[in-house]
Amino acid sequence: MTHLHICLTDMPGQLIRWQKAFPFGRIVTRIEDVTPFSNAEPMVWLHVDSLDDEALGRAVSWLRQNIPEARSVALTSQPAPSRTMHLLQLGMRGCCHTLSAPELFKRVAKVTSNGGYWLGEDLLTRMIQSVPVDLSPSVATDKTDPLAGLSDREREVATQVGHGASNRDIAKKLGISEKTVKAHLSAIFQKLDVRDRLQLALLVRSSKH
Repeated sequence: MTHLHICLTDMPGQLIRWQKAFPFGRIVTRIEDVTPFSNAEPMVWLHVDSLDDEALGRAVSWLRQNIPEARSVALTSQPAPSRTMHLLQLGMRGCCHTLSAPELFKRVAKVTSNGGYWLGEDLLTRMIQSVPVDLSPSVATDKTDPLAGLSDREREVATQVGHGASNRDIAKKLGISEKTVKAHLSAIFQKLDVRDRLQLALLVRSSKH
């Protein structure tokens, strides 16, 4: 599904990379300006640097009430796990750095539009590591290996994700580049039909790999 990307911000000068990712995206300065695009099932990016918790809560609440089908992602120049967790609690689908590379913005959009969450590496690692290994007895006792369709290298990468390792950690441990790690992850997601890194990690940990 193609979404219309809309960014709410009072600092459009910081969105050069976002605009490269979504050249047909729209930039608005008031939350009410999103309404005319509601028929396009918009993905709304909220630039949250200038919003305190109260203002942010009002913006997310307005979107939920007026355009419930919209998925929202936060942009910030100071990402932090605690802030990201607060955004998720409000109902947003994730958070990423305002100056992320255009390709990363596209990945965030793909993950969140498919029902996943973009949490940021620090928070994602903490969440994965906090999940009990024996998360799902029904999976753990199944003789079918959920990773059976992966190559040996893809299995190694998936296992490291299950341990909560970052792409940089995986690259260092396996002696490959971060670009190669990302390529393996893309193939793994497709083969296992998982939406994102968190879903992959839960699958790996539940199968005791």
